[in-house]
Amino acid sequence: EITYAQPAIGELRATSTLPEAAALAEFERRFGLRGKARLPLVVRIGESVRFHADFIALAEAEDA
Repeated sequence: EITYAQPAIGELRATSTLPEAAALAEFERRFGLRGKARLPLVVRIGESVRFHADFIALAEAEDA
């Protein structure tokens, strides 16, 4: 989902705040157990754009 309050023109900067400590702890726990985890984020680009995204972490595969 993405919301545009107004056109985004010129130099843009995307920002996101850290999720709550419990969400970060769960992300780390799942990554430690499964080697992969997902962390939901809210991203803002200036004052114009806001959207929800997932940060995905995958451990490197070990050579067989």
